[in-house]
Amino acid sequence: MTTPFQIDRLTSHQDQPSSGQLTAAVVGSFYLVLGLFGFMVTGSSSFTGFDPQHNIAGMTVNPLQNVLHLLIGGVGIGAYVGPSVARLYGVGLFVVCGALCVIGLIAGGDANFLNVDQGANAVHGLTAVLGALIAVLPVGRNRADSAQGER
Repeated sequence: MTTPFQIDRLTSHQDQPSSGQLTAAVVGSFYLVLGLFGFMVTGSSSFTGFDPQHNIAGMTVNPLQNVLHLLIGGVGIGAYVGPSVARLYGVGLFVVCGALCVIGLIAGGDANFLNVDQGANAVHGLTAVLGALIAVLPVGRNRADSAQGER
């Protein structure tokens, strides 16, 4: 007899997070920490200003970029809930971080409203690649056979 509050015992293959979920959570955690440290460096200075002195480990930041990093981080941690959500996050990560990288490559002077430099471009470019990987990593019990879709 089962009750509404009965907890089933899990076998070793049930409810195991996919590689995409784990990667999304790691990327999300990184960006959440990056956004928090970014606000420690920038405070509430010029929201879209360019200031090369606002620097974290070789990449420049400003409050707008910190907000984007916090959003990317929060959504990444939230993407841990399921493989399809993680895949969608991967696609979004590829698009958003790819766009941030392109903006960083072409923006200069006053047009550099995100205060990006080569370090930020490298991080955003690498994250776009990770986003593409998250989107295509296999899911399901038999991860080698991801063509059958999520189970």
